[in-house]
Amino acid sequence: MRLGYLTDFSEEEVRFAKETGFDSLEINCNNKEANFWKVISEKNGAEKIKEKMEKNDLAISALGFYFNQIQPEDWQKKGFLKLLDIAPKLNAKVICTFAGRDPEKSMEDNIPLFNKVF
Repeated sequence: MRLGYLTDFSEEEVRFAKETGFDSLEINCNNKEANFWKVISEKNGAEKIKEKMEKNDLAISALGFYFNQIQPEDWQKKGFLKLLDIAPKLNAKVICTFAGRDPEKSMEDNIPLFNKVF
């Protein structure tokens, strides 16, 4: 078992997690202004994140991207697809997300939307 927590990616968080005895981090990818997306967009960005985590004996337990999959913004759709490509490069075996729903519809009426998206 590994002990970790959900956080934005930063050198400070990696250092804090290591110093306080955590084994892993779930990287929060929700915000398009998050440091994770800035580093990933750099040349060899995924490698930089992977090396920083490995150097501090931390695993990436998951990449967390929690948004309404039923009514996503364009950047969220693109970001989620990008995570599918990035995750293996980070040795991240899990991407966590949120199913979402159309709040104007009943749960029963949302089922066809879930079928379409998933």
